[in-house]
Amino acid sequence: MCGKVKSSAEVQNKVSTVIPTPWNQIEGAIAYASEKPILVVAHSGISGGAFDHGITGEGVIHLDLSESGWFEKPELQQPFAEWFGEVKGGA
Repeated sequence: MCGKVKSSAEVQNKVSTVIPTPWNQIEGAIAYASEKPILVVAHSGISGGAFDHGITGEGVIHLDLSESGWFEKPELQQPFAEWFGEVKGGA
């Protein structure tokens, strides 16, 4: 879930900036408070709140989510497998 903010200069140039929304923070906080396993995957360049390293004690994986096959990248596979194991194990 990402929002788009456009400044007047960006509107004129028809360029938008992708930023996290407040909902991302709420979802992350609920999972964290519920002690649920958390896997944070963010589009390259997204930062702030739940997308900052160390906020939840978990790492943040930054990938270019516009690339096809981003979910098959090696840098996602091990963290995903660990997260999935925690979810499956009822952690």
